[in-house]
Amino acid sequence: NIVTASSVTVTTPTTASVGWTLPTGYSSANNSILVFVKAVSAVTQGTPGSAPSSYTASANFSTPGTAYQNDANAFCVYKGDATGVAVSGLTPGVTYNVLVYAVVDASNSAGGNSYSTAVVPTAVTMPPANDICSGAIVIPNRSFPVLTTPMSNVSATDTNDPVPTCETGRKGIWYSFTPLTTGNYSVSTCPGGDLDTLLSVGTGACGGTFDSIACSDEVDESLCANTSNAVIPSVSLTAGVTYYIVAYTYLTSGGTIQIEVNSIAAPTIDSFAP
Repeated sequence: NIVTASSVTVTTPTTASVGWTLPTGYSSANNSILVFVKAVSAVTQGTPGSAPSSYTASANFSTPGTAYQNDANAFCVYKGDATGVAVSGLTPGVTYNVLVYAVVDASNSAGGNSYSTAVVPTAVTMPPANDICSGAIVIPNRSFPVLTTPMSNVSATDTNDPVPTCETGRKGIWYSFTPLTTGNYSVSTCPGGDLDTLLSVGTGACGGTFDSIACSDEVDESLCANTSNAVIPSVSLTAGVTYYIVAYTYLTSGGTIQIEVNSIAAPTIDSFAP
């Protein structure tokens, strides 16, 4: 019998939980569950026959367990009798494929180790590292304007995203910026094409309260030609304070986001009227 209700759930950009329901008639005295994980492509199933005892499991994919007998790039992350395993050591942005077997041990079967039909949960793509506050990408202080590297939020989640004060946003990705000079700054998604975005700027420690100081889902046409982009035309920032910038999209499908931060120079007075 095969396991049922198998699933893979992303928990952080580097961890995921694999779950399943044990098959009818499963006995820990006679059976074992084997779970294999492979990056990028599907696991080559072949015809398995190795004894469960030949596998050593490691739930940390960065220090992998034994390779599956029919695919040298698929590694054993679980061997036992439970109904789930938390897998760590995954790489942000990479797609992972899973293979789950219920095995009858050789000592309790007539024809060697008897494997169930393979169960293949839907593959998952890990979120980007900056899907969470602790993975925020640092925006450097250098010649302004500063442009971030284009970043996809397609696989980002809504987990622990602060709720924007200006509009509903999805799939937030995080950035941090610590100005060297107190003054006014603009923040926008103008370089990122016509993706429908919104921006929120705030302070606070990761895991704590996000105190929003600016939010925008509107475009300033004097700064940005794409009407679906978000522009915060001016926000006052204090030198030495770390601010978090969260960029969202409206649609759950997401897209590629690029942020621009610019320092707004104070106006100069060349002369006074008599």
